Parts: sequence; C-alpha cells; structure tokens
Amino acid sequence: MEESQEILLESLKSLGIQIPQGVSSIKDLTPNTLVSICAQSLLLIDPTMSFPTSLPESMANRFKICTDLASSVSDLGFIGDMSFHKFLYPSEEDLYKLVRFLVKKLSELSELGEAADKRNLRMNSEMPESSNLRSEEVFVTRSCLYQQKFENSKEDMTSVQDDKESMERLVNSRVETFGNEEYMGRMDDKLVLEIEQKLFSQRKQSSELRYKIGKLQSQEKVLMEEASAKVLEAQHLEEEHESLKSAVQITFDDQNSADFYVAQLNERVDARRRRLMHLETELDTVIKPLEEKKRSLEKALYATKPEAVEKAEKIERD
Repeated sequence: MEESQEILLESLKSLGIQIPQGVSSIKDLTPNTLVSICAQSLLLIDPTMSFPTSLPESMANRFKICTDLASSVSDLGFIGDMSFHKFLYPSEEDLYKLVRFLVKKLSELSELGEAADKRNLRMNSEMPESSNLRSEEVFVTRSCLYQQKFENSKEDMTSVQDDKESMERLVNSRVETFGNEEYMGRMDDKLVLEIEQKLFSQRKQSSELRYKIGKLQSQEKVLMEEASAKVLEAQHLEEEHESLKSAVQITFDDQNSADFYVAQLNERVDARRRRLMHLETELDTVIKPLEEKKRSLEKALYATKPEAVEKAEKIERD
C-alpha cells in the first residue's frame, strides 16, 4: 500500500503537478495540501476552471471551496460519494481513491494530447503553414478532444439521441456558466445562505427542545412538591381528627375496656399505612409519564450527538 501511494505521487509529479513539501506519501496529505493538488489537477484537465491552491482561514470559505471541488470531481466521473467532507475531513482511503482518480484523468488527458500532437505533426508535414496557424490547430484539436471526453463521461447520466448536438449544448452551457462570474457568485451566495438557514433552523429546534425539557423538569418538581405537601397535610389532619375522636369516645364510654380502644387504634394505623401506599402509587402514575417524555425529548435533542446519547443512557442505567 505504501509503495503504491508513492507511485501515485510520482505519477502526479510526472504529469506536471507540484507536490507540496513534506508530502512523501498519500497519508501525509492534509486538507490544505489535498486542495492544492486537486486544484492544480483540475486546472490541467480543464483550463476554464479556477480554484485556489490553498484553503483560507474562514470556515465558510473553506466549505464553499471544498464543495466546488467536490462538484467538479463528480462531474469528471468520480464513482462514489463525493462531498466537502472528503476534502475537509478525509480518511486515508478517501485520499487514495481521489489521488488515484486524478492520476487516471491526467493520464488520459496526456494520452489524448500526445495523440493530437502526432496527428497535427502529420498534418503539418503534409501541408506546411505558418507557426501561428499550427498552434491554433493544436489548441482547437485539444479543446475538441476534451469536449468529447467530457461528453462521454456524461453519457450514463443523460439519454441523448444526437451525440454531436448534445456535446455542443453541454459545452456552450459550461462556457456561459464559467464566463458569468456574477451568476456563479450569486449561486455561491445562495448556497451559503441555504446552509446558514438550515443551521439556524437546527439551533432553533435545539433551543425549543431545551426549553421544553426545562419546563417539564420544573413541572415535575412542582408536582412532586405539591403531592408531598398534600400527603403530609392529609396525614396531619387525619391523625388530629382521629386523636380527638378517640379521646371523646374513651372519655364517655363506660362499657368498653382500654384494650378495645388499643385494638381500634392499631386498625387505624394499618389503615393509614395502606392509604400512604395508595398515595405513593398515585404519585408514581403522575411522575412516570413525565420522566418518559423527558427522556424522549433528551434523545431527540442529542440525536445528532451519539456520544451524548450513550452517556445519558449510561447515567440512567446507573
């Protein structure tokens, strides 16, 4: 694997790509050096493209540049997932696949260019013309070859009956798009605006969930305090009432002995115990739905952070 990585980098050098200092293997590539290599490669493949060879400090600009690079690589026929993540947070496998793809495309372009040079050399030997005209023919031939190659990479995605007309429409469309910098700027601004709106929406939803969780926690606390206060108050009133009632009965009852009243008091104690158990059961029926709703909201809040969910579940189990 290490040897194949070095071969790919050497291939890039031989194809005219300047490898940044400190990069001796594909795994040494950083987001900044990867962008540099990719930007140089795309410029050689399509001179109409324009990308910076280094990443700016602004995260928004980094995102925009990497998104544009990913889109251009996908347009060239890259097979597999390709997004800004592959440039900002690439794995070693991502780096290997992307560099191998660039080497392949640059090699194809080099072969096409050599074939065009040989054909033009043959034409020039048969029909000598001025050096300016020959240079112009070479440029036109290379452009036509690139246009044909680009159209072929799109055949699997579009159903085209007339290859020639389709190629002309596609090339004209790309020329107009790349030539209109103001239009591209508006599209980039629109993309950034859409992303900012999505981030704002997610933050808003997160804040709303936090508010609901806090509100439920407050309601739970209030209900528990109210239930406890009512239980204590009921106990106190019941005890006071029973004590007064018993005192009156004992005072005016000449027919029953003291043991009779002791037995009655024991029965009342048992009745109070059963009543307390019933109140505790009612309290559980109130608290459990609130706890379940609280857990549901917490899971929804941390759905985008699996590590936070695992910690929350571990705390609940403990």
